Amino acid sequence: MNEKKFSIALKEINEFDSIEEFTKSLITKEIESMMVELTFDELLEHFHSNLEIDNEKDLIFWDKIRECRERRHLIVHNSSLVNKKYVIRTKNPFNLKIGEEIHIDKEYFQSSCKEFLLAGIILSYNSWGKWDKEDITSAINEMMVDSYDLLKQNEYLMVSRFTDYVKKIEARNEQQEDFLLRTKFNRLISLKKLGNENALSKELKKMKMGTASPVFKLAYSILTENHKNIVELVNQSKIMGDLDITKYNEWPIYDFVKNIPELNTKIEAELKIKVADPEFNKKGTNESN
Repeated sequence: MNEKKFSIALKEINEFDSIEEFTKSLITKEIESMMVELTFDELLEHFHSNLEIDNEKDLIFWDKIRECRERRHLIVHNSSLVNKKYVIRTKNPFNLKIGEEIHIDKEYFQSSCKEFLLAGIILSYNSWGKWDKEDITSAINEMMVDSYDLLKQNEYLMVSRFTDYVKKIEARNEQQEDFLLRTKFNRLISLKKLGNENALSKELKKMKMGTASPVFKLAYSILTENHKNIVELVNQSKIMGDLDITKYNEWPIYDFVKNIPELNTKIEAELKIKVADPEFNKKGTNESN
């Protein structure tokens, strides 16, 4: 927009209190104009070419979103009847006939909403990375939170697809590495929940846990179903402050050991034991001496 010429009356300019307010108004008008004048595909191309925002065509099902938009258009503007424009623009994935009445059921609605949500999340992060590169650590933290929230909602396929996007990011410091590793485990949990053992096994084999903290070694042991040192790792994670009874009941990774009654009983018993305070013990010893 910096190179674009605008025609505006002086009277309109005088209505604004600042240059910032005036600029924001111009941007809003430009967006509204684009939404009316450009087709959906032209808007996608604008993001890709003009704004240099990757549309992630390998991750987002744009054809599904395109069909949803065209279906909505039929319902609002064409009495829910399929027309030639719908067939051409969508390539007619549901093999509908021209003149046939089109509907939206619960399954279709929920599936479409999830696709729009995933597309919105990924485009938002790509925009964040493009225009606010200095705040990348906050963005990675938000990705971890998003993957966790979707996991808690039992949206395992959404987690798997979203973390496919996150996998491309390389950590630049220890904090980013921690966030990305937690996100990685959320991905692995989703694969196990989906029963995708083949993909899970391949990704677990690539992981090196030698220097990882006890809570990550615990998570790895749970996913590989190696229960030999589980209780010991629970104790170490508890001492490090990374695990307590509340966290045990929150992170879905522990679902896989809660289903084993004997092991679950041992873990819960271990978590209920209070961690000794070294400073308190040292002080008590000094006073007794």
